[in-house]
Amino acid sequence: MNTLFLLLGVVVVPVCNLNVIENLNNSEYFVFSFFGLLIFSYGQKSLKKQNVINNNLIYSIGLLIGALIIYDLFCLVFFKANFLTYILQICIVLIYYLYEKWKEKH
Repeated sequence: MNTLFLLLGVVVVPVCNLNVIENLNNSEYFVFSFFGLLIFSYGQKSLKKQNVINNNLIYSIGLLIGALIIYDLFCLVFFKANFLTYILQICIVLIYYLYEKWKEKH
C-alpha cells in the first residue's frame, strides 16, 4: 500500500504543474520522464524491501518522505514547482501515517 502513496506523491507534481511541463521541449520532457520513473522505481523498491524486512512505520514514512524530497529536488532542475504541490505531498504523507495507524488497530 505504501507504493500507492508514493505514486500519489509523484503524480501530484505533473498534475499541479501541467502548464510548465507542457512547455518543456521533447528532450527535456524525455529526461524528466525517464529519471522520474527511475526515482519512483528506486523508491518503490526500497519501500518494498523495507516492508519485507520489518514493518517499522517511522522508517517507512522516512523512506516515503525521502523519495518525495529526491523527486522534488530533481524536478527543480527543470521547473519551479507550484506551492500547492508541496502541500498536497504533505497531506499524502499524513494520510499514509493515519492509514498505517488505523491498520495497526484493526
